[in-house]
Amino acid sequence: SIVVGACQTFISSTMSTNIIYLWSEATGIVPIDQVLSELGVDTSLYTSMGVTDLSTDGTAIIGTAYDSDGLGIGWRAYIDSVFP
Repeated sequence: SIVVGACQTFISSTMSTNIIYLWSEATGIVPIDQVLSELGVDTSLYTSMGVTDLSTDGTAIIGTAYDSDGLGIGWRAYIDSVFP
């Protein structure tokens, strides 16, 4: 089983950041940007990344983000090659 989660971390009293992660019994908690980086995705090009769905077989994740122009985009990544 794979679980998708998010954790809000406060940088200061007025700033925070969200960390999106995947969890499995085999790997424990792994930040989504690390998983995507292993797939060759440069997540520094996007802001406000979110995961909206996980396939029932755990091989794909679907999400949203904003590009450098502030345009919302959707994305899909097949993670079975890098996340057991």
